[in-house]
Amino acid sequence: MDENLIIWRYISLDKFIDLLLNKKIVFTPLSSMSDQNEVRWILDTIEDENEQHRAGAEKFVELHLKNNFISSWTKNPNEKISLWRHYLGKDGIGVAIKSKIGNLYQYIDWNESTFSIQEVIYKKQIGFNDIETGRLLHTKSIAYEDEEELRVFSNFVAMTFDDDLKKPVFHNPPEIISKKVDLKNFVEGIMISPFCQNWQIEMIKQLISKLEPDLLAVIQKSMIREKN
Repeated sequence: MDENLIIWRYISLDKFIDLLLNKKIVFTPLSSMSDQNEVRWILDTIEDENEQHRAGAEKFVELHLKNNFISSWTKNPNEKISLWRHYLGKDGIGVAIKSKIGNLYQYIDWNESTFSIQEVIYKKQIGFNDIETGRLLHTKSIAYEDEEELRVFSNFVAMTFDDDLKKPVFHNPPEIISKKVDLKNFVEGIMISPFCQNWQIEMIKQLISKLEPDLLAVIQKSMIREKN
């Protein structure tokens, strides 16, 4: 993937404040995604009436939902009102963070853990070949294709082997995974939502000036003019 590819992340105001305060990129489990078909829609393709087979498939799905952590970005270079609405909710109060693929490698402290970057595939149907080819975790319904989503997966090790006990040890997944980030170099632009009122814009600028003043220079103006 081109390291100069521009990516954006639309985030609500509370998540942006958390980013400024803690200087960490947060990865959340797939189970927390708003799309309730995430991974689960593979169950709709199962015609086997055997209850044990069905239960096994459901367990497989739930494990994937709990054990895979992502940070969602869009590779669409243009501002889109649908993305403001989708990621920021009805009020649309927040910002869009601009970065690029190479910055994911350089300015996030992965601390020897592994990660991967996957472009989401949009399809009308999903099948077992999507499991076999490893696409299940980054395949979504075509209804979401305007997101042009890019997923950054942070690895969670659900099982390790205890050499002393000579047996595997299973670990419960955390609620989130967070990684330190060098905001000054990672962030290449901050676009404030077009639905923010003037006092909210000033508040965001004041927060940036106090917590990460170097980012004031990269604030961008939204091209959208629409009443919320």
